[in-house]
Amino acid sequence: MKKIFILLVLLSLALAGFASDTKGKSVSMTGWLGDSACGAKKGPSHAACAKSCVKNGEKVTLIDDSEGKIYKIENQAAVTSMAGEHVKVDGSLLADGSLHVDKVAAAK
Repeated sequence: MKKIFILLVLLSLALAGFASDTKGKSVSMTGWLGDSACGAKKGPSHAACAKSCVKNGEKVTLIDDSEGKIYKIENQAAVTSMAGEHVKVDGSLLADGSLHVDKVAAAK
């Protein structure tokens, strides 16, 4: 019984270590917060549309300035209020390619 308990404790610790490693690579990037309906449309002329689409249930995405790559954002609440804006984000790329945003601010 003692061996089973020790095995369960070790297994729990191993799983806890794996769970804490799911956050992936830390990144900092600049781009436009667009919406999932319009894809790569971005810029000041698209801001009102992005805000409207997000208000109607579309997901916020980040269109990276350097590569033009579109990132799904895992934690939507962190960015919803800034939909349509040019921003700098700090966060982590997750295993599925999406972005977890830790910090978002208007780009300079």
